[in-house]
Amino acid sequence: MNNQQTHHEYSADNQRPFSHSGSQPGEHGSVQPNGDEYLGTVLIVDDEASNSEPLEAILTDSGYRVYTAANGVDGLERMDMVTPELVILDFMMPLMNGAEMGRRLRANPATQNIPIVMNSGTSEDMVRQNFTGYDAFLRKPYNVVELLSVVHRLLESSADRR
Repeated sequence: MNNQQTHHEYSADNQRPFSHSGSQPGEHGSVQPNGDEYLGTVLIVDDEASNSEPLEAILTDSGYRVYTAANGVDGLERMDMVTPELVILDFMMPLMNGAEMGRRLRANPATQNIPIVMNSGTSEDMVRQNFTGYDAFLRKPYNVVELLSVVHRLLESSADRR
């Protein structure tokens, strides 16, 4: 476990906080409090804390800067505050689901190239019927090794395109 603290900011529409693990917002390669560089910045959008909190811990402990939001509306608001290099979207959420948030990210020139991982307990076929613009799909419960492999691969390929 690293010595990073998690900071919470409450969204206006939701009692569950946005959270941020690590130091102040910045770009890829920014320095963690212990002097190491982050491997990348990830936004997790999931309405279930029982899903997002372990995912946040896994990614933070693996060296990523992590932000969370409780639904698509909060996720888009969070996108205005930070620029993640990868977004992990739950498919089924209140207010705005992951498919709608994904469509909005793809329609916006500023966010259209950010890799999206759809994360759901439903089948990939169900997700694909509603949104095809994602870069990877992870079915809940996900395998941690597979999760880290997908995140690393997408961030590496995204960095190669910049």
